[in-house]
Amino acid sequence: LERYYIRKVSGIWEEGNSGIKRIFDSIEATYHLKPEGYGFELIGHIDGIISTEEGHFLVDIKTMNDRSFHDACKSGVDDGYLDQINLYLEMTGIKTAYLWAYNKNDTPYANKHSVGYVLGQRALFRIDHDPIRVSKVLDKFQYITEQTNAGSLPDRDYAASNEIKDGKPTGREYLPWRCLYCPFVKACWEPAGFKRVVEGSKVRWIKDKNEIPSDEE
Repeated sequence: LERYYIRKVSGIWEEGNSGIKRIFDSIEATYHLKPEGYGFELIGHIDGIISTEEGHFLVDIKTMNDRSFHDACKSGVDDGYLDQINLYLEMTGIKTAYLWAYNKNDTPYANKHSVGYVLGQRALFRIDHDPIRVSKVLDKFQYITEQTNAGSLPDRDYAASNEIKDGKPTGREYLPWRCLYCPFVKACWEPAGFKRVVEGSKVRWIKDKNEIPSDEE
């Protein structure tokens, strides 16, 4: 869905003193960052860079579910997104980014088969380069690198939650979406009884407390 929107905005043009030119550039380009004093290299995939007479601005496009979208509009951008985009700014040397957020539960893409054509909810957030945040994120990456190189897992940043359906607990626990993107999710959570399942089209990690352990069957 995000690539759909990247293609949509990639045709942005402007008319300036030098004529008409495309200003949304470096679409889905790959950048590398090997910070001095750290033992790792980071690779980032940038959605795009807008080049204007005022300078260059990084653009990151995110699709959010309805709750996340309204939380961002009310309370500000999630720390995970701020960390990610600040690393992109560090990689490119650009000082300002704009997070272009779409509510994926209320967009033309999601509603193209419905009666009528919904414009969709969008929001734009300015994010300025924060060297203190970048330093903290790099320190965290260094800690993770050292732990995994030593054959250990770093401390968990996130906890499982009890699943609620129709206002009642189901007897299952599930992992937050951030864990789904972690390459160590299996090593981290499978020993604790969590299993990877596909429900509908969604991948989830679930612990069913109603299941009888195999050694008790």
